[in-house]
Amino acid sequence: MKSPGSSYAAEIATELSAAWVRLRTPTFRGFHNVTYLTTADSGEQASILRERRPAPVLVPRIWPDEAEVLRSLEGAGMELAPRVLWASADGTLLCLTFLQGESPAPEAHVRAKIGDCFKSIVAVPRERMPELPLDWPEDGDTGGFLQWLAMFAEDTVDRGTRKELGTLLEELGIPDGVMTGYRERLPRLRPRPFALLHADLHRNNLVLGLDGELRIIDWEHAMIGDPVHELAVHLRRSAYSKVHWQGVVETWRAAVSAVDARFAMGVDRDLGHYLDFERAQSVFPDVLRAAKSLGAEVEAPALRRAVQRIGLALAAAAEPLDLRQLPDAARIEKVLRDWHHVTRAAARTGS
Repeated sequence: MKSPGSSYAAEIATELSAAWVRLRTPTFRGFHNVTYLTTADSGEQASILRERRPAPVLVPRIWPDEAEVLRSLEGAGMELAPRVLWASADGTLLCLTFLQGESPAPEAHVRAKIGDCFKSIVAVPRERMPELPLDWPEDGDTGGFLQWLAMFAEDTVDRGTRKELGTLLEELGIPDGVMTGYRERLPRLRPRPFALLHADLHRNNLVLGLDGELRIIDWEHAMIGDPVHELAVHLRRSAYSKVHWQGVVETWRAAVSAVDARFAMGVDRDLGHYLDFERAQSVFPDVLRAAKSLGAEVEAPALRRAVQRIGLALAAAAEPLDLRQLPDAARIEKVLRDWHHVTRAAARTGS
């Protein structure tokens, strides 16, 4: 008989966890994951079980095993991330400590406390994290890092979205090869040392703990790179009012400079380039999610929301992607209706 500590025990745990998932209603459905809240016998919230689901690849994931990332963070003394309680061998199921608190964290608390998060992330020694891909830019090669991000957006996000949506992007005025042109126009950046990045740091991934401090969840997109990219992602995805942007920039500058003053070198010049990248690459997932949000029958409220989301994404991406003719709301609605009709017809016939 195999011992409880053997791979046999892990297989049993995987089967039991998968069976448990099938019998539970998800607490939260994300684009890539479904999260379930487990409870202890006392009824207290104890942990979360997250199941990874197949989905189009829209953001880089250089370390495919999030459990390895979280264990590396724990080993480095990072106290703001959840701990791994158990993970399946194939990485599809992950049981984590439950971080009690309010999520999304209120904006005012985020602005007051986000500096602690920025500082804690860049303070993690790079050598404590998993190995990087062989094609990863050298430390300090910020231009190479932005080129890598743009190449990923071109090869994976742009092409993957077109595979999912057919001609929808072109009908909306986003021509094939648009990311190639963007990448060829990228400017030179100021060299800066690389650091650990969460790479998706916004309010939905922050928990305001019962002690009034912020905790950080969803580390699956963590990477090593230019710290200015982290700031741009945070600003773009947190949807701050413009009046608060400079305050957040100064909070970031003070936080990362406390670890290494070189992290903030050239931020005033280079931040705009990373923001342009965020606006450029975001148009693909925004269009995809808007189009996929339409149900079997196109209902007016869902259609209005989709049209608005696509319109905002196109407007944001117009300058960095050099989009010459943006469709108005009526055109976007017609394109979406036509796409939905063709897609549903193809699904019914199996073609």
